[in-house]
Amino acid sequence: TKDCNFVDVEGKWYAQYAVKACQLGLMKGNNGKFLGERKLMKSEAVVVLARALAGQTLEWNEAIRYAQQNGITNVQDVTKLYRPVTKWELVIMEKRVADKKAESQQNQQQEEQTQQDLGELLGNLLGGEEENQNQQQEQQEETTSQQQEQNQQEQQEQEQEEQTQEE
Repeated sequence: TKDCNFVDVEGKWYAQYAVKACQLGLMKGNNGKFLGERKLMKSEAVVVLARALAGQTLEWNEAIRYAQQNGITNVQDVTKLYRPVTKWELVIMEKRVADKKAESQQNQQQEEQTQQDLGELLGNLLGGEEENQNQQQEQQEETTSQQQEQNQQEQQEQEQEEQTQEE
């Protein structure tokens, strides 16, 4: 298990967030410390965002490579990442991660739709057309039966109301 008990966050307003980030595998800390009062280095931001996009805890070098391959950062010379990150750089990198996640979700939805369409096509080609028609007919019959039951119930309620009004 991860050791997320940072000795330097006790009593700090961000303590629970530091622990949660560690538990999610986004941040590991340094020698048992979170170092939340220190400026964030660009390399650290890149690593956290890469881990968030990957959905897993990547080791430092893996995370940097992943960030470069997935467009989180365009910086190829890793030594240029070892400096404080500016707000605008962080916003740009966060936007790239959000765009990449949206693209991934869209691709997944398209893939699922393609699989569904392919399944229907194969089913029809292999004689499943008759089965599909039978299923549709069964669904129509069930819907009709439910509507009839609902109509009967409404009629009974109306008759009860009329009897109550007569009394």
